[in-house]
Amino acid sequence: FEVLSSSEVGRAFFVTAHYTILVVPMTFFIALAMAVYVNARFPAHTISRFVFFAPFVLTASIVAIIWNWMFQTQFGLVNVTMDMIGLASRTAWLKETYLVLPVIAFISSWWVAGFSMVIFLAALQNIPGDLNEAARIDGANSWQIFWRVTFPLLLPASTLVITISIIEAMRVFSIIHIITVGGPSDYSTSVVFYIYQEGFVRYEQGMAS
Repeated sequence: FEVLSSSEVGRAFFVTAHYTILVVPMTFFIALAMAVYVNARFPAHTISRFVFFAPFVLTASIVAIIWNWMFQTQFGLVNVTMDMIGLASRTAWLKETYLVLPVIAFISSWWVAGFSMVIFLAALQNIPGDLNEAARIDGANSWQIFWRVTFPLLLPASTLVITISIIEAMRVFSIIHIITVGGPSDYSTSVVFYIYQEGFVRYEQGMAS
């Protein structure tokens, strides 16, 4: 009864659902775009494959340190760059309640999109070239070939990527724990982070269970 009536539990579920809605499509489209770029063999596609996948091999602590500095209010690279081009003043990205979850979702997508890119790339390379050639002979342009031939054939890979992304989003913990510690005002407290707080900070083992 205490769990069902707790506003903190309700907020944690809301935050997790909100984060999932943000990070899953973001990861999907970033990974798909990277896979299409690498598969098209544009200039520097070999080094691009390494660059796109490299963030995935980093640990959560390294990712957190990098992006915590990037989004730092006074001297972070994001704010300095935006100030130089006149887009915005110093923004407290990780301290504003309406910004913190989108920022965390972006960081997570940057971190894991390389793994999803590999899945999409494998699927793209398994598509027979004859299908694209036949569509081109019929008068289809590159955009039509992608949406009407290539993308439908990526459905199994897309389902796998979305499923994995949802699972990972619902169990998000490390990035939140290191960067925001659930703040500001619990606006980034996910379900798993709330369980951690109850069990290992407040020592409410029954509530955590």
